[in-house]
Amino acid sequence: MLSAYAEAIHRNQLRVDVVGTDQLSDPTPCTDWDVHALIGHIIAGYQMFATACGTAPAAGGTSVTARELAAAHRAAASGALSAFSSPNAMQQIVQLPVGAVPGSVALGLALTDAVVHGWDLAKATGQDLSIEEGLAAMLLAGAQDSIGPDMRQPGGVMPVFAQPIAVAPDRPSGEHLVAFLGREP
Repeated sequence: MLSAYAEAIHRNQLRVDVVGTDQLSDPTPCTDWDVHALIGHIIAGYQMFATACGTAPAAGGTSVTARELAAAHRAAASGALSAFSSPNAMQQIVQLPVGAVPGSVALGLALTDAVVHGWDLAKATGQDLSIEEGLAAMLLAGAQDSIGPDMRQPGGVMPVFAQPIAVAPDRPSGEHLVAFLGREP
């Protein structure tokens, strides 16, 4: 899973690297965020996971240009990957907004977050939307096991996901993953 996470954050870096400053105010599938806010959320996610695993996150200020966001993304991604690569990272108990979980569970959440928000960024900026089939199927199974009505909008206790969107059964697992998490593939 660590190599899949490394690949996901690398792919996100490639996506962030080609975003133009003129695209930062464009809308995204995350309706409350424009491209700038989405990239900021991805960076904050990396920093949160790094901190939870006991690694000081990369220092970050307010990034205004696409180039500054790309540099901030690179630093935060490196910190998160380093944190998950540290000895005993998978066995330690880490505190996340969803509660205390083993590092291996945190890595699964971090991977899902990186892949899906990477997809959001790709969709918003006209980039490749593909998610490797095996990875998408694994993440979809994990999401289906862990995301219930209490995490759905409206009315959930921690409503971080929109309602699932129907997708034809013959569509790729990547489309099923993003649809299950409330995005229109």
